Amino acid sequence: MHRLGVALVLSAAVLISTGVPASADPWYRSSPVLGIIDAGRQADAARSAGASWDRALFLWQLIQPNAASDWNLDTYVDQARLTSTLRSGLPTIGVVQGTPGWAAVDWHDGASAVPSGLDYPADDARNLFGQFMLRLARAYRGRITTWIIWNEPDFLPGESGTWWTWSGTPGDFYKLLKTAYRAVKEVDPNATVVFPATTYFADAVHGRELFLSRVLQEANKDGEAPPNGYFFDAVAVNLYCSLDALYRVHGIYASILAQYQLAKPIWLTETNCPVYNDATAPEPPSGRITTSEQASFLIQAVALARAAGYQRVGWYTMLDHDASSGIVDRWGLLRADASPRPAYSAFEVASEYLSRADVSARLAPSGTATADGWPVTRIVIDDPLRHTRVQVLWRTADGPSLVDVQPTGTFARLIDPLGFTSSVSRGDSGWVVPLPPPRVAQPSDPPGFQSTGNPVLLVESDVPGGQWSLDVPTLTSPLMALAPGVVPTAPEAPVVARPGASAPPVAAALPAVVQPGPSLVLSVGNPQPGDLLPRGKYVMQGLAFDRAAAGGSGVDRVSVFLDDRDSGGQHLSDATLGQPTPTGFSATIDLSKLTGTHTLFIYARSAVTGKEAVVSFPVSVATR
Repeated sequence: MHRLGVALVLSAAVLISTGVPASADPWYRSSPVLGIIDAGRQADAARSAGASWDRALFLWQLIQPNAASDWNLDTYVDQARLTSTLRSGLPTIGVVQGTPGWAAVDWHDGASAVPSGLDYPADDARNLFGQFMLRLARAYRGRITTWIIWNEPDFLPGESGTWWTWSGTPGDFYKLLKTAYRAVKEVDPNATVVFPATTYFADAVHGRELFLSRVLQEANKDGEAPPNGYFFDAVAVNLYCSLDALYRVHGIYASILAQYQLAKPIWLTETNCPVYNDATAPEPPSGRITTSEQASFLIQAVALARAAGYQRVGWYTMLDHDASSGIVDRWGLLRADASPRPAYSAFEVASEYLSRADVSARLAPSGTATADGWPVTRIVIDDPLRHTRVQVLWRTADGPSLVDVQPTGTFARLIDPLGFTSSVSRGDSGWVVPLPPPRVAQPSDPPGFQSTGNPVLLVESDVPGGQWSLDVPTLTSPLMALAPGVVPTAPEAPVVARPGASAPPVAAALPAVVQPGPSLVLSVGNPQPGDLLPRGKYVMQGLAFDRAAAGGSGVDRVSVFLDDRDSGGQHLSDATLGQPTPTGFSATIDLSKLTGTHTLFIYARSAVTGKEAVVSFPVSVATR
């Protein structure tokens, strides 16, 4: 094995911004995808890792703290340590938020207050936020061409402790967004204005309609909204620690946009999962993961984000915050002393193999998903221009330790999250790819964090031009049967009539995923794949439940078949539900007339939705 490239020595002495313009940087890509929040704090290291954009936060309440006549922009940039960010040469996204007390409808709401004058045009002196945005956009015309308006306004006051950014209504926020859009476009018609990054879970866990949907409902009352794209060009979202949510929320947000006949790009502007076991800055394990798990999560998150369709992906953050910030979690690719964590190497790998804008990415899992994901998750990334195919694979405890992947290129190698490479053998069924074992779930795990094995990248080169097709390479295993997994899709909702059109049915609220993981869960405790079972009667046990159920297991049937039911398989038993636990099942199957190797299929039906989950795996029956 060997590390990809030359090891980068990171030290405070060398990690200083060069100020080279972006157009001269060989790492720069015209269509940036993978960025690092606060990359400018260590710009050389960010460029070396492959970052293609950065983000800067502009707090209105600090730039104009006391009156409209204030303009402390230079002082704010210096105190907020944004100077290196703005000089780094990295394309920078500006985030604007925070209302000063003098400009608020109700100063008691602090920086989360609604600004005064939003009913007036953006260039009217009475629209205080409009005046601020015009001045800010002019100050950075040609340097910042993308503006996100506010951050995480979906938290209601008090829901996130002492921190929230918006105390107004969705209608108030629509007026704020419209004002910002008008102001920015007046200064630079080609600039991009982004709907604020929401967290999804702030609404979902409280059973609320999502903030994006609520604001669009208000916008739809305004006849000026449709011809102006509802006054935004893209939508942002921040998601942490949950791979399941990261993939599915893209579809949910896209479905909400589709209700209003919109097809806007969706950006994952923040993702990460904090660590606890850093030797130089340890923290309690609750809600945190290890540094090696963080490196794996980075690869998995970027791969799934590309497959889901996010146009941009942002990793939070470049460097640990110092103690004075009040932020104790360890988020950085680099520690506070600028030394790299394993995730820094993982970002290099993701940048090299997963970040090009001109590739196609598809999710092609195998097996039936559980709360930890599919037995084998696979993302296929095709790059016809470079004649390469990258497949990112990992498994759960239900998946095999070895898979065979149908070859398409003439040469292949394996790469781990830290960039170490190894050769891969080619057998009769294709490339032989070992999948590392899954981690052991811990009581301290963050909500929604899945117990998977480390991901592996199978990189094929010299892929012939004729190999690109809609079909993904087949995936098999000598250890167990692997059927293609079902990729979740967001539910469709009725299209909402635009102002002035005939009224259609009122748009239905999209169901929220209250808990990460598939709604219908089916897991077999015994037997296990490949088990040798005795002839005669055998008692199977497992779990089957629907998280969407208001009470009970939410499952009304579990059936066991020998071979695929839909292909004429033999019905062996209908399970008794509620044994040995309320969400468990028990089934007695008769194997007295069987010998040799067979495949068991277990089906569970949801009483909530009527949908089914299926698990299948091989077993052997003894001859006596």
